[in-house]
Amino acid sequence: MILLFYKRLLEPGGAERLLINQYLELKKLGYEVKIMSRSIAPHDFFQDIEDEHLILLGNNPFIACLKAMFIMIRTPSVKIICSSGHMDIFLYTFFGFKNYYLQIHHPAFMSFNDFDKYCFFYKKKFNVFTKSNFGAKVFLDIKASLPLLQKALINIRGLLSLIALKCAKKIFVLSELAKNEKKQFFGLDTIVEKGAIHESLLSYQPEVLKEFDKFEFKFFTLARLDINKRIDVLIDAFSLFLKEHPSSALVIGGQGSELESLKAQAVRKGIQENVIFKGFIPDEEVFSYYSMADIFVSIDWADYRITSYEALAMGTRVILSNETDSDVFLEESMYLKLVEPTAASTSHAMFELLQNKTMITDNQLNEYLKNYTWSTYTQNILNHMGLKIA
Repeated sequence: MILLFYKRLLEPGGAERLLINQYLELKKLGYEVKIMSRSIAPHDFFQDIEDEHLILLGNNPFIACLKAMFIMIRTPSVKIICSSGHMDIFLYTFFGFKNYYLQIHHPAFMSFNDFDKYCFFYKKKFNVFTKSNFGAKVFLDIKASLPLLQKALINIRGLLSLIALKCAKKIFVLSELAKNEKKQFFGLDTIVEKGAIHESLLSYQPEVLKEFDKFEFKFFTLARLDINKRIDVLIDAFSLFLKEHPSSALVIGGQGSELESLKAQAVRKGIQENVIFKGFIPDEEVFSYYSMADIFVSIDWADYRITSYEALAMGTRVILSNETDSDVFLEESMYLKLVEPTAASTSHAMFELLQNKTMITDNQLNEYLKNYTWSTYTQNILNHMGLKIA
């Protein structure tokens, strides 16, 4: 049995999408697979997880540990892949006498949730790594504002976290940037593997969304609407683009805490008729939105984006922040433009991509994207784990 652990499944996101697709691919390959989590939100996004394949441990940490431990002891051949909560799985496996593999989705210097980097024993490296990407300098201010007691707790937790990371059988990351950070900052060896699309998408015929036909140019973004996603910067960039193409549209998919603030921003700029908020878009509809768009834009603070490959599979060109790993093939083909995540740079890229033709055929693009299918990703992970196709 393969056990996929994710600490809490709360809302749609890239890491959660990877988990679900990995689960589906493992089932397709014939493996017995279960997802273990402390809790799961009642959201349509998680509907593909069958009840008999879901193990809920509950919110009481002691009881959760006991449940997990007993499951592992009763299942001698279980293989464990953790995508969230590496300290939890370290504790569970320590008492359950099992090995585990980690999938780490975010570099520490692109995450507000990773406090390990503030530990005293990383002090010499910390200032260097705050220059490792466009947004990382914010961590200087955060570290300076931490109360003394919290700093002490962070150091204790950071030591335990490092032990949990080093005890992993293998660690998988999604970019060379993450690989280099884990090696140079934490002293960890990791493996880069990327998955993003189902191969069937490469021949998929999406429904035409005629409601957007009235617009000259269409831009689309899809993300959890929080401050890391820089949707506010994208709205500013789009307002600059509208000065020359006033009948264009920016379509924003997703939910989150920043929704009302972003709507208010569009109103302040007087472009609320051109900025369309669609909320949560189900998987069966989202590819029509990718296909509708002239350009998909995601300048959020991330090193890797599943959504960008989904857009490319629909033949849609992509603008990403330059914090992402460069991809020479896609950049030279004019399907991808990396930009500094500012309004001016992003709006300039909008004009540039629209003014230039792509340099490769649809077939060449599809052949390239086959390297990033969920099937390829899952089989590569299994190979690293020494497992054969069931």
